[in-house]
Amino acid sequence: MKHFSRYPVWIIIVCMILFNPCTACHVYADGVTIITHGWNPSATGPVWLQSMRNAVSDNYLSGDQKYGVITVTKAGSNPVANCDPCNFDLSSGASGEILIILDWSAVANHLTGGPSAQDVAKVIIDKMITSQNGKPPLAQLPIHLIGHSRGGGMICEIARLLGEKGILVDHLTPLDPHPLTAGDPQPLLSTKIIDTPAAIYENVVFADVYLQNADDPKGESVSGAYNRVWGAMTGGYYANGSVYPNHRNIYLMYQGTVDLKNPVSNGEASMDSQERSAWFTSEESGGDQTGFSFSRIKGTTARKNDGVHNKIGGNGVRQNLVWSEAVWPNIADLQVRKDSSALGHGRQTIPIGTNLELRYVSLDYDSSSTVTLHADADRNPYNNNDLKSLGNPVQHLVTGKTFIENTVNWDTSGMTDGTEVYVYAKISDGSRTRYFYAPTHLVFSKYSLSSVIEILRVMAGLSPDISLISDINGDKVIGLEEAVYYLQKIAELRN
Repeated sequence: MKHFSRYPVWIIIVCMILFNPCTACHVYADGVTIITHGWNPSATGPVWLQSMRNAVSDNYLSGDQKYGVITVTKAGSNPVANCDPCNFDLSSGASGEILIILDWSAVANHLTGGPSAQDVAKVIIDKMITSQNGKPPLAQLPIHLIGHSRGGGMICEIARLLGEKGILVDHLTPLDPHPLTAGDPQPLLSTKIIDTPAAIYENVVFADVYLQNADDPKGESVSGAYNRVWGAMTGGYYANGSVYPNHRNIYLMYQGTVDLKNPVSNGEASMDSQERSAWFTSEESGGDQTGFSFSRIKGTTARKNDGVHNKIGGNGVRQNLVWSEAVWPNIADLQVRKDSSALGHGRQTIPIGTNLELRYVSLDYDSSSTVTLHADADRNPYNNNDLKSLGNPVQHLVTGKTFIENTVNWDTSGMTDGTEVYVYAKISDGSRTRYFYAPTHLVFSKYSLSSVIEILRVMAGLSPDISLISDINGDKVIGLEEAVYYLQKIAELRN
């Protein structure tokens, strides 16, 4: 007979807490992140762009380098764009994340005849919606646009132009946005260059703006976004005598939310614990709970309601679009739910047999569409690594600009112990396709905390649900050994 007096129930409860597995320790990447700069008199791309891109890859993608560069130059008086290199291989690898640098430095000096930001934006769109170098169009995946200064205004314009094609932008991040106005330094002998004002349009799911108002050029708040404002930001670019240090410290700050090391350098300036203490609030936890933590890739902080589209659960107002050329179908959101509650971002152990609800939000302005749901072994929809289809294809009629919701139920009784699953939605109108992964990493197990609770019921002399438990060591007694074994299996400490 087992002796339980040496092992009070409270010890088991403490073990349940300590052995609870990590819920955010795997790669969550399945989209396109585009990073761009602003005014640049040197005609060569700033070093910080590559540094931020590499920081994303090194910290969240296990060094996976599906890199691309969109370069804008001039042909006569007009800007032209080329996507080269864009040699990432999507047919293999667990990550579907593509990291693109948008380098328009060759035309980014308006004082020497450079074009407006909106003229540059116009030539970018084709590189996103059509196949480049035999690769699927970038627009098939969720899009995150990050841009500094004039580039902050330009990504708003890129988002607007994508919206006119019917494409939703998942995440828009202007960094100290400063579109050119008549009040900025202008060419003396030629026409003034005026950029389109920064705005958040109705195809943007979430927008967050980071700006400073201490020194020129100052950033500007944007209606409909979550706006985080700084005053003077000592350190960083101030330490090396750079021009416009406060303006540039904004993108250094943002890289500090990507890479949490101390110090962190972007190849031009660095920040350490002193800057983190001065620049971030206690809620922002030294940069860990703001900035890049709102992205699909990191995703550890709930997006601020001020920046979430007001038609899909947030408070963010949106500017109207012209939808006359809108032809793309979209998934705006996909959640794995249990008992009507979203499981959220990260790794979740799911007892086999659990009924899950797959809730998605879709939009197709001009045509009917078909949505299919899939269980994938990773987060790359192009590598033919699907485990199974979930439910039947769902047909939707044209939506106009109204978001629609639908839920598909999934009985997981057929899953096997240890299977890891990422759920994604595929939407197609017959000509164009987009993909969207839920943020939850599912790990199916025949062992669960519910089983541990039933073991505790046995130990307390109560009637258990015996279908959830088994005698691990064959001694015909359910007790501590079973509880510890189950906890170790849940925490993946035992094979």
